[in-house]
Amino acid sequence: MVFFQPTSSTKATATFVTPGISPFAFFSGDSPISNGIDENNIDNDIDSDLRVILRKLTKKDSTTKIRAFNELRDYCDANESDDKIRIILPFFVSHYRKWSTDSDQRVRDECQSTFDIIGMRMKKNLSPHLKTILPIWLMAQCDSYPPAASKAKFLYTKLFNGQNKQAEAVYFARNEIMLTLTDEINQCSDVLKDRKENEMETDDAHERRLTQVILALALFLNYLEANKRSDLTNHFKVIFDSGKFWKLDKIKSIQIQSSFYRCLYELINLIPDVIREYQAKIIPLVFYAINETEPKLCPLIWDCLILCLDTFDDCWSLVNYQKAFLPKLYAFLRHACHGNVFGVKDCLLPLIERIPEAVIDDNANYHFIENFFQSMEEGILSIKGRQQMNNVSSLLKAYMDCLLHILKHHSTNQLGFLNERLLSLIRRLLTDKDCSIRSVYARQYVHFLSSIESFRLYSDHLNDVLSLFHDLINLSSSSINESNDLKNIFEQSTILFETILSPPKLKTLRFAATTTITSSSTDLSSMESTTFQVEDDNEIDNNNEKEIYLIQFSTDLCQYCFQFCIKYSNHTSFEHGLNLFTRLLNSSTSNNIEIVKKLTNENHDTNTIPEIFYLNYAKPLMKIAIERHCSLDYIVELTIQILNTFDSSEVVVERVLADLMQLESSRRFYFLLASIVCRYESSPSFHTWLQTHGVLEQLLNMTASVARSSENNDLNFPVSTEEFQLLSSLLCSSKPTQFLTSIQQEQIVYLACRLLEQQTPTLNESDTHHDLIQSIDHVAKHLFQNIDKTYENQSTKNLFQLYLHNDINNLIRKNVDLSLHQRSIWSIALKQSNITQNDLCNQLINFILSYIPTQPDNDLFIDMI
Repeated sequence: MVFFQPTSSTKATATFVTPGISPFAFFSGDSPISNGIDENNIDNDIDSDLRVILRKLTKKDSTTKIRAFNELRDYCDANESDDKIRIILPFFVSHYRKWSTDSDQRVRDECQSTFDIIGMRMKKNLSPHLKTILPIWLMAQCDSYPPAASKAKFLYTKLFNGQNKQAEAVYFARNEIMLTLTDEINQCSDVLKDRKENEMETDDAHERRLTQVILALALFLNYLEANKRSDLTNHFKVIFDSGKFWKLDKIKSIQIQSSFYRCLYELINLIPDVIREYQAKIIPLVFYAINETEPKLCPLIWDCLILCLDTFDDCWSLVNYQKAFLPKLYAFLRHACHGNVFGVKDCLLPLIERIPEAVIDDNANYHFIENFFQSMEEGILSIKGRQQMNNVSSLLKAYMDCLLHILKHHSTNQLGFLNERLLSLIRRLLTDKDCSIRSVYARQYVHFLSSIESFRLYSDHLNDVLSLFHDLINLSSSSINESNDLKNIFEQSTILFETILSPPKLKTLRFAATTTITSSSTDLSSMESTTFQVEDDNEIDNNNEKEIYLIQFSTDLCQYCFQFCIKYSNHTSFEHGLNLFTRLLNSSTSNNIEIVKKLTNENHDTNTIPEIFYLNYAKPLMKIAIERHCSLDYIVELTIQILNTFDSSEVVVERVLADLMQLESSRRFYFLLASIVCRYESSPSFHTWLQTHGVLEQLLNMTASVARSSENNDLNFPVSTEEFQLLSSLLCSSKPTQFLTSIQQEQIVYLACRLLEQQTPTLNESDTHHDLIQSIDHVAKHLFQNIDKTYENQSTKNLFQLYLHNDINNLIRKNVDLSLHQRSIWSIALKQSNITQNDLCNQLINFILSYIPTQPDNDLFIDMI
């Protein structure tokens, strides 16, 4: 074992090891006066300037001590000879305890800064003082003032480089450390018994010291090697047997209580064999404290609880379920963990897994399952405010994890149990517009569904969810607040069902790098079977069954929405039903083609599917929408998309589009239809329709502002949203020159700039979803994707500058989301540029530089830079 060895200088050793003086006399700062040493333990033979500095360090005034520490560090820096520093060591060691526990954190910080310099200069000369100084040094590493603690710890790691040397050092001083920490625990706890007999300053000092001592005890154990900890069994028994240690959590101090539970966790974790004898004290202390509200204590208590369950075999024999543990657990959950969700969310499932089966399954006495989940549900639904969404999501995830465990291991009627718990939550989600789980439920619910192994249970449960939806949209139609109720039901159903129908992709191949391939000629078939683990046949079949089922589920859901729209065509919520219908069949939905086939009952002649869908579903819905003056955008888009998806013939396209134009003869509808068709102009059938019927020529003539051949860009306003949607579709098509001259293309970009300038003063985040803004963004993205080709046009340069300018202005106004949206668009140009990269970067830099003088203190602006 290697430690610091004392140097050959006998003067330093003689100064410290004085006959008749115990090593702990220096530790207490009360060493007796001997020849050559004054009443402050200052050697009379030392330099007069140094003596003045050391005398200042003995004063009570904090400012004087802080200045003296600075002067002492300057003295050490000015003297290169270690002999000059060595003579300071006895004095420094004898006062280190007093300075390290000073009530002024600045003094403690200056002390550690000075110790760092002296320690690094002396190194091995510290060896004779190690047993004296190390107990307080450990306490200093647990100082409540982080700068002081980090300096003390940093010096320790520098002087004892590596875990082995750090372990050897504390083992060398183990007896002194344990005696000191034991004495401190006893003294401080006695002082804090009755606060009335002590002034507040004294209480604060003792609280801080006791906190440091408790944490130092845990730190000491962590430094020690595992096989050496048993050597300290007797020392720990002295602490535990005194009884004072177990009363520390009763002291009304958050600092002391939190340090106690931190220390207790380390004791259970690092010396389980020793602490096991005291589990009769530990278990009630931890298990009955689980309803703690204090954020600094609650997670620590729960961590201790789970560790106790993992460490001790017979925890539950020491717990009174009915009167103490379960009521506190339910109260804790009902109050949403008192806001401590993040700290305890990972403890709830381990707790459920370790509660005895006799308690979970005994419905006569405990009713555990009902009480536990009802309490969690009340807690989840009680959380309010958008800022608490992380807590809602975390607690909901823990709820689903616990639900899955009970479902697998303790439920005899799985479908009944599942519906009892989840259908009530889904009903609340769909009907309560202020429900806390609105924005987070779908994701957690789908994750839970994917964990259900039984296909029968999976499908039966979703059938009941579908029935619930059907009942709600029919029952709500006669309620007083029908408009608001149904709007909320359809909005939340859209989120829920879209998430169910588009779950994360299931991986069919899992790679485990368990075998190292050393030769390029290795035959994969000869590798260990664990290298490539393919899902077994049952799991694949289960996933296939679920996918087939979801197609039928979606078809039924579409039928319900369609029936609602037809039955309640005069209802104010018709548009919400129409919206859900179109989104369920959108191309982003998984298996949308199969759903359309199911709806039309046509699986073979795919050429007739789009026309059947149009006649049976789209056309009736459009007629109602036209009568009610509802938006036709999504249903028309869906119709054209289906025509394109099934690669419809020119005859079918002609018939459907001709019928569409007879439904509505307005100028707006004509523009809408043409702009949507233009998005699919690469399809031969659509291309033929556009060219044959002169649709584009007619539309461009109607759009007089861009049809003129003049290069004068003084356009006529206003331009309708539908007009610009059409123009943007033409410009962004794969071959815009088929439809537009170069001058017209330039004019459309100029028009985009003018429209963006016009919208900017009143633009907010919600406007980014409006058709006009989306069309402008569409033009910008198209131009910026091809920036090297389009940058030569002045209007493209202006558009880039506009997005950049709006980004910074919105950032300054703290409209962060809108700023990020605009940045996501103009940054495309930077990413795609090669030839124009320097010009773009110069523009960006000049813009930022122009704002710096007015925004030096704007954190958001600085973060952007």
